[in-house]
Order: sequence, then structure tokens, then C-alpha cells
Amino acid sequence: MNNLTSLIALVGGEEFSSDCMEMDARILSFVKPLNAKAKVAIVPTAAAFQRPDLAAKNGINHFESLGADSYAVEILSKNDANNSKFIPCLEKANLIYLTGGDPNHLVSVFNNSSILDLMRTLGNQGCFIAGSSAGAMVLGNRMFHRTLKTGLSLIGNIITLPHHEKADPKSIHRSIVSTLPKDSKVYGIDGGTGIIFTESGTEIFGKGAVTSYSYDGWSVRTQSKAP
Repeated sequence: MNNLTSLIALVGGEEFSSDCMEMDARILSFVKPLNAKAKVAIVPTAAAFQRPDLAAKNGINHFESLGADSYAVEILSKNDANNSKFIPCLEKANLIYLTGGDPNHLVSVFNNSSILDLMRTLGNQGCFIAGSSAGAMVLGNRMFHRTLKTGLSLIGNIITLPHHEKADPKSIHRSIVSTLPKDSKVYGIDGGTGIIFTESGTEIFGKGAVTSYSYDGWSVRTQSKAP
């Protein structure tokens, strides 16, 4: 999938809902240490102007209900993204989860920051990186938010279109996908739905579908059970 991180989850929105329970339990199964709880860092940067405390609390409660040790890492500003006090909180995490909110703010905070460099390193070392809605949009080299913009380049040449449940694939293909380089990988992900990337392939969980776009067309997949 990419040459930076091998464990990635892209969620179309409605994170921490009951529809995401099975998916997030599956994510934890990849990273749970032997005889210990998985440690989950909830990063509500994208929700900085939309109750980041509530976004973090929802994530903490959700993952603790799944048996994880979950906590907030409140990186909300550019200064925070270069503040070394957050490094130990991320270094101990088995899963780093970027919540939804404002993708432009999320990119502006993390771009060219020490925290982004750290996340890239942690991903290479086996930390799972997950993002929902805005958190998923920003992970690729580019993101589409009204126009094509630069992302955080954590997962290579992937573009995520969240909240895709009401989208028209024909219109999306004509207006967005056909204008991109032919090697672009575009995923339209419904709310309450996610796609998990691992070294062995992809798995889809949740109530909706994932639409995979290519230059030649698109295909639709729904939940696939773990082996």
C-alpha cells in the first residue's frame, strides 16, 4: 500500500459508534501486547474548535469498553505539534487515532512538525495509525476537500472521501477521479464504515460500503469478515 506504515485504518465518519465496535476490536487484535492492554492515543486535533474534550472522551470510553487503555493526547495547535511533552504519550501507544473535524486545521497543525515526524517513525515501528473523516482525509499525500490539497503523506498516494453514503459514484469519478494521476487510489467510505490495511491485505467493517475508484471505474465492497 505504501512505504511508510503497514497498519492503517481509514474510517468514513461516525467514529466510536456501535457500528465501529467490531472494526475497532479487530484493530486492537493486531496490536494488543501479550498479557497487557493495548494503549490507544486519541488525538482530537481536527476537533480543536468543536469540543475536542468531548471527541477525546468519546474515543476513550469507546476503546476502554473494548478492553484498551485509552487516553487523550490534546495536540490542538501548531505549538502543540512541536512540543516535546506529547512525545512520551505517543511513543507508548499501540494505536494512534485521529478524530474527525476540520481537515484543513489538522493539516496546518501537523505539517512540518516534530509530531508528524514521530508518527511516521512510530508507524514504521508497527504502531497502528487510524483516522476518521477528517482524520482519514489527511493521511495521504493529497486530500480532496472542495479542491485537491496537500496531505500529511503518511500512507502514500491514497485519497479518502469520507461520508460517502450519499455520493453518486458516476459523478465522483467524472469530477474528481478522472482529474487525478492514473496511479491515484481513491476510497469513498461510508459513515460507520472503515477499511483496514495490513501487510496481508484489506478488510472492511461496518454498516456501509467502501467504493474503490480507479482511473477506469469503481467497485463497491461491504463488510468482509476477518479470517
